[in-house]
Amino acid sequence: MKIIKPILLCCVLCALFLATPLFAAPDDGRVELTSKVTSVTVFSDRAQVTRTATKKLGAGEYTLIFTDIPVAIDKDSIQVNGRGDLTLRDVKFDTEYFEEVPDIDQKALFDEKIKLSDMITDENDKIYRVQGEQKFLENITGKLTGVTEKSEAAELDPEKWMKMIEFYRSRKESLDKEIRDAERSKRALNKKLEKVNQQLS
Repeated sequence: MKIIKPILLCCVLCALFLATPLFAAPDDGRVELTSKVTSVTVFSDRAQVTRTATKKLGAGEYTLIFTDIPVAIDKDSIQVNGRGDLTLRDVKFDTEYFEEVPDIDQKALFDEKIKLSDMITDENDKIYRVQGEQKFLENITGKLTGVTEKSEAAELDPEKWMKMIEFYRSRKESLDKEIRDAERSKRALNKKLEKVNQQLS
C-alpha cells in the first residue's frame, strides 16, 4: 500500500547578510519545516487556511518543504510569504509516495484501521461457522423426525422426544445468541472503523 504525502516546495533565495549563519544549509538546500495552522476563514464553498512555520536561515539558497498539506488543496490558490531580506523564486505543490506511513499519528490510525478490519473479518467468519452449525442441526433434526420410503417412523417415546426437543431448543438458542453477539460486535467495530476513517480523512 502506497501512502500519499502532499508537500509544498518553496524555493527561496535568502540574502540575510549575517556574520555567523544561524542555520547551516544542507548540501541539497532542502529544509523540511514543521508548520501549524494559525488561522482559518470558512466561506460557503471553500476555506482559507493559514499555516505558519519559523526557521532562521543564513545566507544561501534553500528549498523549504512544508509537509502534510491536504491533497485536495487548490494548487493555484497557494501563497507563501516570509520575513527578512529574501527573494521567493518559485512555489510548487508535489506529492511523494511512501511504502510506510511517515507520520507517527497517521501510522497509529492506519494500524488501528487494519486491526479493526481483521476483527470484523473474524466476526464474519464466526457468523458463517455458526450458520453452518445451525444448518447441520436442522438437517439432523429433519432426519430424526422425518419419514422416507427407506426409513420407518421414529418410535413415539414421549421421554425421548422431550429430551430431543430440549436439546434442539437449547442448542438453537445458544447458536442464535452467538450470531447476535457477533452482529453486535460487528456494529461496534464498524463504528470504530468509521471514526478512524474520518480521522484519516
